[in-house]
Amino acid sequence: WTEKTKTVTANISTDSAEVLIYVKGTIGDHIEIDSIAVVSTTLASTSIYDIQYSTIIGGASPLTGQTVETGGVVTAVTTDTSGYFIQNGSGPWSGIYVFDQQNIPEIGDSILFSAQVNEFYDFTELENPVNYTIVSSGNNVWIDEIDASMANSEEYEGCLVKLNNVECTGLPNNYDEWMANDNSEDIMISPLLYFYNPIVSNTYDITGVIEYSFGEFKLCPRSSSDVVGSGS
Repeated sequence: WTEKTKTVTANISTDSAEVLIYVKGTIGDHIEIDSIAVVSTTLASTSIYDIQYSTIIGGASPLTGQTVETGGVVTAVTTDTSGYFIQNGSGPWSGIYVFDQQNIPEIGDSILFSAQVNEFYDFTELENPVNYTIVSSGNNVWIDEIDASMANSEEYEGCLVKLNNVECTGLPNNYDEWMANDNSEDIMISPLLYFYNPIVSNTYDITGVIEYSFGEFKLCPRSSSDVVGSGS
């Protein structure tokens, strides 16, 4: 016997559902379904910290594959409107990316929703939210001032941060990414949300969210106001 389970998250307005069960691609002439149990439950609220905090090698969320109810304040929105970053509080493990092709929030919106936790090439994200609700708008967003060595870490993945006095050490590559250094470590500056064309050897104060792709943490400024010449 083999036990199979499937979790489906329904909108809060749903008052009925139909469950269809079928078997395909089988080998042999004997298939028997022993028993079926359909259980309805209400999700408990889960903080971004509990979703992101990990001691697993590679930084995978301990809740990967689970559906959670969570929320936070929007700190950044992708230019192709395929997702956004939210944050709850400040400090390590407080931010996360949400892959969402249905809703387009604005920075400062406080939102609640249910979504599945997923690891997209080692980048923790929440996928396809349902029960999406804007609680309030125009909220302030917290910016943690850190250095490049902290930005290159799992703890600040998805968080809105600011790095001061980072020097551009190379021109943008074929992907419009460029390298900077603040005397602690190199950090890649990504055009995921906004492209800034730097001048080599100039120093900048850069605000942005931290994403992870192609095996590297990257700082993603959101607009021209996020990259300011530091004059040092």
